[in-house]
Amino acid sequence: MAKKLFESLRSIADEGKIVIVITHTPDRVIDLFDDVIVLAKDSGRTGRLAFYGSIDESYEFFSIPDILKDVTDMMISKWGTQGLCALACYNDLPAVLIWNRMVAAGNVDLGGIMKLSDVMRMIEENGLKDSVLSEPGKATQNAAYVSTAENLISCWGHLAAFSLVFAFLTIVFMEFIDRDRR
Repeated sequence: MAKKLFESLRSIADEGKIVIVITHTPDRVIDLFDDVIVLAKDSGRTGRLAFYGSIDESYEFFSIPDILKDVTDMMISKWGTQGLCALACYNDLPAVLIWNRMVAAGNVDLGGIMKLSDVMRMIEENGLKDSVLSEPGKATQNAAYVSTAENLISCWGHLAAFSLVFAFLTIVFMEFIDRDRR
């Protein structure tokens, strides 16, 4: 459903109209965009321009050197996040945040046809709310979050290995620090 929406927006852009899309999952539909604008929060929590350019330029700008990709595999936060998400069946969760944002914007007028709150009421009355909540989640599936024994064993195995290495390093370093052996 989300991919079809973006494809529809692409066809509108192909007609010469400007389409602005805000998405938190650009990797799923990046091939449909002409240009990318990335905003970042500064210390004042206001948005500032972090990047503007073509898709190809964005790949170059945001690329991670190969050596850093290897380093991310050695971070405990990566394996902890993946393990918790797999354990919680994160991929199966509905996109409740989207619904809540739509509720907050309920008074938005949809081109003089009706208000967003009217559309949401119709969705609920027709028993479609669960479908609306699950479809965006399908567009953001992450293979690392699939709740399989293989994923869980991999994540928790990495965490256990990190724990052992950190415990060993702590003992070694404490031997050098604690000279008076108390």
